[in-house]
Amino acid sequence: MPAMDPTVLVESDSTSEIDEQTKTWETSHSAHEDPTHPESPVECGIGHRVQASRSVLALVIDNECVFAGLQGGDIVAWSLETYDLVLSVHAHQESVLDLYLSEDGDLLFSSGGDSVINVWSTRTFDRLYSIHTHHDVGDIFAVAYSSSLNTIYCGGQNTSIQWCGISQVDAATTQLSTAQLSKRTHRFFDSRGPDGSRAPRPEPGSDGVRPITEGGQVLTFKRDHHKLFSHHGYVYTMLLVRGLIESAPNEEVLLTGAGDGVVKLWRLEQDKANAVPSQMAKLQNGDPVLSIAVDGSFLYCGLAGGALNIWNLDSHQLVKRITRHTGDLWAVDIIHGVAVCGDSNGVVKKFNSRFEEVGSWAAHEGTMLASAAGQYKDRLIYATGGNDNTVGIWDVTEVSLSQGELPRINNDEMVNCLAKFVGFKTVSASPKFSGECNQGAAFLRRHCIYLGAKTKLLTTGEDTNPIVHARFNATSPNKVDKTILFYGHYDVVGADANRAKWKTEPFQLTSMDGFLYGRGVSDNKGPILAALYAAAELARQKALPCDVVFLIEGEEESGSQGFHETVRAHKAQIGPVDWILLANSYWLDDFNPCLTYGLRGVVHANLIVSSDHPDLHSGIDGSALLDEPLKDLTLLMSTLVGPRGRINIPGVQDPVLPLTEAEKQRYADIAQILLQRHPEIADREALINSLMHRWREPSLTIHSIEVPGNNKSTTTTISRKAKASLSVRLVPNQEADDIAAKLTIYAQEQYDLLGSQNDLTVEITGKSDPWLGDPDNEMFETLDEAITAAWTPDQQNQKHQYPPIQRNSQERATASKESSLAVKRKDSSDSLASHIDRIIMSTTTSSAGKKSSRQQSSLSRTVPTSSTLTNKSGAISSSDSTRETSPTTRTEAPINSTAEPVSGPSGVRPIYIREGGSIPTIRFLEKEFSAPAANLPCGQASDNAHLLNRQQEFFTNLLNNDLIHPSIPRHSLNTIADVATGTGLWLTSLPKYLRSIDNHNRSTRTLHGFDISADQFPSSTKTTDPGYEVQFLVHDIRDRFPESYRGRYDLVNVGHLIAALREEEYAVAVRNLFEILKPNGHLQWTESKASTIGTIQLPTLEVKSIPGVDELFDESMSRVGFSLSPAHTVQQFAMEMGFARVERYTYSISERADLRAQARDWHGTIWRTVVPRALVQVGRAGSMQEAREMAKQWMKEIEREYGVFWPTVDMQVVVARKGE
Repeated sequence: MPAMDPTVLVESDSTSEIDEQTKTWETSHSAHEDPTHPESPVECGIGHRVQASRSVLALVIDNECVFAGLQGGDIVAWSLETYDLVLSVHAHQESVLDLYLSEDGDLLFSSGGDSVINVWSTRTFDRLYSIHTHHDVGDIFAVAYSSSLNTIYCGGQNTSIQWCGISQVDAATTQLSTAQLSKRTHRFFDSRGPDGSRAPRPEPGSDGVRPITEGGQVLTFKRDHHKLFSHHGYVYTMLLVRGLIESAPNEEVLLTGAGDGVVKLWRLEQDKANAVPSQMAKLQNGDPVLSIAVDGSFLYCGLAGGALNIWNLDSHQLVKRITRHTGDLWAVDIIHGVAVCGDSNGVVKKFNSRFEEVGSWAAHEGTMLASAAGQYKDRLIYATGGNDNTVGIWDVTEVSLSQGELPRINNDEMVNCLAKFVGFKTVSASPKFSGECNQGAAFLRRHCIYLGAKTKLLTTGEDTNPIVHARFNATSPNKVDKTILFYGHYDVVGADANRAKWKTEPFQLTSMDGFLYGRGVSDNKGPILAALYAAAELARQKALPCDVVFLIEGEEESGSQGFHETVRAHKAQIGPVDWILLANSYWLDDFNPCLTYGLRGVVHANLIVSSDHPDLHSGIDGSALLDEPLKDLTLLMSTLVGPRGRINIPGVQDPVLPLTEAEKQRYADIAQILLQRHPEIADREALINSLMHRWREPSLTIHSIEVPGNNKSTTTTISRKAKASLSVRLVPNQEADDIAAKLTIYAQEQYDLLGSQNDLTVEITGKSDPWLGDPDNEMFETLDEAITAAWTPDQQNQKHQYPPIQRNSQERATASKESSLAVKRKDSSDSLASHIDRIIMSTTTSSAGKKSSRQQSSLSRTVPTSSTLTNKSGAISSSDSTRETSPTTRTEAPINSTAEPVSGPSGVRPIYIREGGSIPTIRFLEKEFSAPAANLPCGQASDNAHLLNRQQEFFTNLLNNDLIHPSIPRHSLNTIADVATGTGLWLTSLPKYLRSIDNHNRSTRTLHGFDISADQFPSSTKTTDPGYEVQFLVHDIRDRFPESYRGRYDLVNVGHLIAALREEEYAVAVRNLFEILKPNGHLQWTESKASTIGTIQLPTLEVKSIPGVDELFDESMSRVGFSLSPAHTVQQFAMEMGFARVERYTYSISERADLRAQARDWHGTIWRTVVPRALVQVGRAGSMQEAREMAKQWMKEIEREYGVFWPTVDMQVVVARKGE
């Protein structure tokens, strides 16, 4: 992102100060630049990118969807409203080469490499006609349809043009059955071999490919509706145009372009649908014509080699030849007089009516093969497709605007702005980003001016970031005397700590499959811009009924330093406020919108015990007479909390507000809605009880205990200081100042009882009051109505009525490998203030020499947590389309589940929730302005959870962070394959790992990822290291690899197929992997054991058993044919296959206490999702309901024992070396 002027304007009411960076589509005026110094393509404003399974060969746009024809024969469609995939059908036996939409939008025509034309209803996507040919035309590259003649025209590989009328099927049009057509022979593929025999054709569907969608009438072209040698080359493109015949302006003319470099104009007899098209003219271009478009009397021809020829169709003269492209022009569209062209290098360029280049951008990483232009509501849409398996969807509305006219406000302009906003690294916790924070504030302020707001920057201090203050005054004639205050923050959490685990650049907005990925899009830059654009749109439409004030701070993630003082100092300028609105947290799950009406408060504290002695040696000075700081601190911490987490500090538990009937009903409603989506939650009451304790009960959490010094010497050192960090969560009816005082006094009293000679210091590092809103007031009622209106589907105005998308079995198998992934939701309401060592209050106490002891035995228990609701038990909804980071996988919905929120008779209603986290400013704003507040969460529960592939992270940590086993030589690993790669995390992590262990190997390394479906492959295979080439390929481990891959790899990595391969399939898999290894190449296969309920004993505590669970898993795995010890099975088959050396290594959680919490999270999700299904599978429960009841009893026991037991996770790695 270009550097911005660091000068900050303090005040401006001018609306003429429009930031050039906020324009929707940046362009480069190349016509005025030195052509000897070409610039790299200028980025178009951020588009939306959706993932396809194969190369995109054809595109069309109607008024709701973008349709794509794919290599392999599929037709898919995405909604232009949400960018969700709404349609996927297998339409042709071979690739879909062209699509054509009828003028009324009701019919879609597709042509393919199978020499077939199919006609579809765009409303239901039923197949109406399937039209075959008597002639061997080969691939049909182009199709068009004349609505006036009810006739289809197509051009193909054999240089011919064919046509077929579909207004009525007369006797001359042959109707054939599908069975008859399937028996027809192909001139090449069904030809006889050298021995005179034909290879048998496979039965349909026997190759694992989805069967062709059938239905409708099966027809053939009439034999005489065929004009052979219409060109002397493949007919690549065709177009129907009116207005070219002066005497008959409404008559359509057919234009065809071909590989012979000629565009021909054909006249169509209007009263004779069966008449042969007659040639009117031909235009010789010299190079093959790949695409054509018409604008008035001008014909634009995209040619092989990159030239764009412009012809005058009245005089048939060449007007201009533009050679700005360097790749073949496969796509040409005209949008309001601007030619938009895409080439085989993936670059799109724009040319105005004077044929000057006015902009360009890189639309695809590979070859751009298709494009389409259309309109959705008031937006002009341009779609591009390529062999990178993606479709780019771009808003080009600004093309139609006159010079100087402001673009209309819309979602894509907002996304373009968000892309620039995310690019600023506004990390308030790090001083090195202070410049970017100020630049981000200046950018936001200038954009507020552009949107029509009056703005100011409010300074909060010398070393803190400013507050952006903006105001939109009411513009509606029916204005009301109210002012709404919207609070947000533009600062974000840094990404350096987890940089290696991001799938995309954190500070570069990436759009994929309807989601936006980047730091801050959920928290809180996305919601800020959404609110700003909403207010601006209403203001421009003269429909804003009240004043709207924005206070956007830059220190929220650092404890809101200076916010309170600055707001009080400028309270008169801000003015009176009636309502306060925030959008600063997350839903409970990924499906049901929420309204938050309560938050807990918090007090963060450090308890520090220090000695007058220096660090001592335990062997020399250790004795019962010595007061050790760490022992004192441990004893003190044990007094803070009693059994079941009850806080021992006097007065903390007492003032909890009683549970009202209305609130009790809200919790019941939440449980009822969530349980419909989450059948893995076995106990309804446990869920309600968990929510109540997390939202409306105080809690005390000990976060860490630290001792200074070198970790290597801590086994013998008696440290002179020990520090514990803790937090107390407060509930309404409590004050943070009061709880902080009570904590300080209680800790001092308990410490005095120890009679220690050491000193105790209590540091209060953060405070926030709890907040409880009124969910029955006018503000919540208004938000409720707005959410219901926005989320309730408008079936009457919805054109397409497509059935739910079904995945094939291979895709389901791929998804099943990741289905046990558990991710924990971030405490969305908390800032980073708890992690900043800023001391608000500190009290140090010297011991009075008193002596006492207190024995305590406490058992903690685990109840349903937020991770339960981020479990991937359903398809990801994308309504809000804001994500913090890239998802590692998108799993399919369970049976009888959709990706829609739960709706009732009155439509989709929000869930009213409270949260356990804290937002320090919300209660302050309520008190300061005497106005009620409401929180409108804009993030789905798994938004931030998608930051980490937690399962892979856990496994990698358990393996000591060795992506490649230490027994495998690293110096010669130049070609590496990752089979069953899934999301590609292991493979894409290799470059950094290999550089860290072998920085001397300068040869280019080839990394290949294989899996049975491309659905989970990463959206980009780019690597910042030029020494690595990464490619992802579709292949099933159970199938033999093509010959070109055999003997190719130095290392083959496989892992975690315990629930994907049956026991007998391991032999086939090992054999296939043996073949693709080089001599002396290594196989690395990682698996976990089937039993996941084993436990290890914590020190000094008694072991208790959890009966029957191991046996249940073993029986279930055996029943479906899975291996109980997959690593042992791999080892056995590897030895039989003839590997020269085969070894198996075991890694156990029992040796890694630092990973027990991760193990428990991973294990907990497996338990909730697998046990009920296993009970039904082995016949121990007759129904899922009965299974859940049985599992519920075990779950209760596990909850009791989790404080005593940690789950055993054994990871085993098989390393096998192929002989010479």
